[in-house]
Amino acid sequence: MELVGGRTVGVEAKLDHQVTDDQIEAEKRAVDDLFLLVLDRVDAVDHADQVRGRDHLERGY
Repeated sequence: MELVGGRTVGVEAKLDHQVTDDQIEAEKRAVDDLFLLVLDRVDAVDHADQVRGRDHLERGY
């Protein structure tokens, strides 16, 4: 998705499949901001070092 001003946003939903580190890195290169949606925050723990806002994972927001 392209926002006003040209920034791009991507969304990856990890609901019923495994997301690899390589997949996350490739998606991050393709967009300015990448959101990883998960059913439970524990599903995102493996990728905490690849995303901004990992404090939200640690605090449970």
